[in-house]
Amino acid sequence: MSRTTATVRPARLAAFAVTVSSALVLAGPGVASAASPTGELASRGCVVFENLTDTVVALEMHDQGSPAIEVGDGATVHDVLTDAEGRSVGSLTGEMSIVFARQSDQHFIGYYREEIQLPGGSVRTAGLVDIAGSTAGVPQTVAAFGTSGRYRGKLGTRTYQLVAPNVYLTNIKVCG
Repeated sequence: MSRTTATVRPARLAAFAVTVSSALVLAGPGVASAASPTGELASRGCVVFENLTDTVVALEMHDQGSPAIEVGDGATVHDVLTDAEGRSVGSLTGEMSIVFARQSDQHFIGYYREEIQLPGGSVRTAGLVDIAGSTAGVPQTVAAFGTSGRYRGKLGTRTYQLVAPNVYLTNIKVCG
């Protein structure tokens, strides 16, 4: 049975919070609107956001009751996306579940789903992420697909990298 935890086992939860937020966000100092692609990207109808800062503003942990991180643990996160001047340009709501524990190197693999609200519509992301790599600052990439507005029907990726606690550098590119 899963339960919501916010203050039990602070050291474990602090490490897990960094893990979750590193995989569920868009981040980095950046631009307020989508860049105007040129060449092949423009001809493919691409919309590109580069160097957004994603700051985690709410994090709810869901664990299985063990004192250690384990398969089945998860979290829900709410983030604010800002440009280089600190102006809000969007928001993100995401969910993560640990789905696999690789015993050879103690890496946990998490499945992430996100709904990202951007100027002119929304984008969803989904994919598997190496949580240990993510928390170590290794860039991670998940699939992205437009679900409404100017992004509807477009496919691409979101790449993000942890740059500070609860802060990420991210790029989103969808084309179609």
